[in-house]
Amino acid sequence: MSFRRAGCLAVLALISVLSFTVNTAQSITIKPAAFDHIVASVPEEVMAGVEFEVAVTFVDRYGNLMAENWKPDTSLALSVSQAASVQPSILTPENYVPGFQYSVRTEKMGELTLFLRDDKGKILDQWNLTIKSGRPVELRVDLPPRAEVGETVTMSIQAVDAHGNIAYGYLPQAQSISLEDSAASVVGEISSRAGGVYDLPIRFRAHGEQSVNLRDKKRGLSGSSAAVKVLPAPLGSFDVKIASGQSVAGRELALTIRALDSYGNLVTDYGSRYKGVRLYSRDAQTAPDLIPPSAFSDGVARVGIVMRSAGEHTVKISELQSNISGDFSVLIVPGEVKNLRIHTPDSATAGEPFEVTITSEDEFGNRNPSIPSGSIVRLNSTGTGILTPGVINPSAFKDGVAKLKVSYEKAESFEITASLEGSGKTMPVASPVDKEEQARMSAQKAREEAMRARRETRLMEKRVSEQTSQSSRPQTQVPAPVVKKTPAPKPASAPVKRKPPVKKEAPVKTPESPSPVVDNKRPLRPGILDRIAVVEDVSKALITFSTNGMTDYNVTTSAKLSRKWIDIEFPDMAVDLPDRIGGGEKIVGEIYVEPLAGTSRGVRVSIEILPTRIGYDVYQEGQSVVLKVSKQ
Repeated sequence: MSFRRAGCLAVLALISVLSFTVNTAQSITIKPAAFDHIVASVPEEVMAGVEFEVAVTFVDRYGNLMAENWKPDTSLALSVSQAASVQPSILTPENYVPGFQYSVRTEKMGELTLFLRDDKGKILDQWNLTIKSGRPVELRVDLPPRAEVGETVTMSIQAVDAHGNIAYGYLPQAQSISLEDSAASVVGEISSRAGGVYDLPIRFRAHGEQSVNLRDKKRGLSGSSAAVKVLPAPLGSFDVKIASGQSVAGRELALTIRALDSYGNLVTDYGSRYKGVRLYSRDAQTAPDLIPPSAFSDGVARVGIVMRSAGEHTVKISELQSNISGDFSVLIVPGEVKNLRIHTPDSATAGEPFEVTITSEDEFGNRNPSIPSGSIVRLNSTGTGILTPGVINPSAFKDGVAKLKVSYEKAESFEITASLEGSGKTMPVASPVDKEEQARMSAQKAREEAMRARRETRLMEKRVSEQTSQSSRPQTQVPAPVVKKTPAPKPASAPVKRKPPVKKEAPVKTPESPSPVVDNKRPLRPGILDRIAVVEDVSKALITFSTNGMTDYNVTTSAKLSRKWIDIEFPDMAVDLPDRIGGGEKIVGEIYVEPLAGTSRGVRVSIEILPTRIGYDVYQEGQSVVLKVSKQ
């Protein structure tokens, strides 16, 4: 046993003896020493939105709590480093109980610092703690403000607690994600990035302003994006609908054109993104033939078109700046009978029958086989004799044509006209063999003769020039023959009483045996206009331009030297042809080839049109551009 332990035992024994021997005792109270420092009770972590307590006590150097009758000599204020509520924010010395008690609550996650200040603002102490996010209650969905149908865009999702703090630890799975009530679909895998953000590729199927509603079925969470303006995809096709599959020549046909993207959505901004559409048919002309972009409202154009040629037609609709097109078919039936076209021989013998052919037509020259029921066709003459028969029944017309034998007993020149009568009312029908037609045919014949004379003169000049250049001996130049040009007669102011000329139908030249005016056999070179061919009959002409695949062109009409021209401009087309080319004799006159102003390689081809009333159509056929001209 050590001496220290033995001493302690002796002292204890002595105290024990004394306690039993001394009968009086006195208690003693030990008071805290002087205030030395502050001690605070602060949690290390708190969940956002949960209230916590901060206890502040005052102790001496030994850690003893200052007594109740002790009061601090200053008020104490508790402040925080971020948005939070502190109750009470200031405690005065009178509030010492002992110590001070504060209640703190904040909804923002992150690091929070508490500051204890005296009444002079001096920081007496400070403490740090962590505010954690709460459990996830919803998904935050973010998308770009604009997208395009069919375009892949990135959708970002985050799980957040009830106070909008990112709820870390949320892990979405692609198989549990669904896009509800949305015209969008997931097209890829989920990827993650910093900050608890997950990216998901999606694609919209329809245009318009729309939100994406996302749901995580496994976790029971959902969220919606802000409105996204989804634009239509680029133009993919045209959907064309007509009010009826049949219409009457010259009557307006209601047409609805819908511009669609490749997903079948309307291209609602067609009017601002595109240039309009062109309508054309190989065998008929439409009016109008160009629908401007301003006619489209929200991707739909509702227009009326007129077609004058009877028959079943397919009309193609093509975008002006691309190869996107659509088409529709329509049956155009003839209009009411407005014209009776009469064909007679040049001469006949008095009293002997001669053949007259009468064709019933509408106002546009379409043959109409339907003579109104109960009506008759009356033949009239301008002569002094009697035309027999004078009345024709509708049964005499077969498919709109009546061929009959008539006779006239007077030896004189006269005109035959016809009128359609029925239901007690006479309806005069103009015959094309009248004063206006005779004057037009005479003028046309004069122009043809003048054009033929000009061609003969040019041919003679060319031969003389070639002979002069090939000969080394001086030769006397052969003057070009002077060809007398027959002037066009002026239209008569009064009818000329003579039989009209017979309209002799010229044989139509088929494509199997064309009669080209110019047919240069040259190897194909891209961008070279090296051939122009004309095939025509009495009522129409086909002009073929061999462009070797370069089909960018513009068509206009003009009047030059009191003549009518069709101008076709090729903006990027070199030329390997003479400047002036001869045309046909019935529809097409001269053809001029000249440089196109404002271009380096462009060329303008001007085609003289001989009849006064013509229609035309231009279309591409293989490696060529074809101009179709026909009488109206």
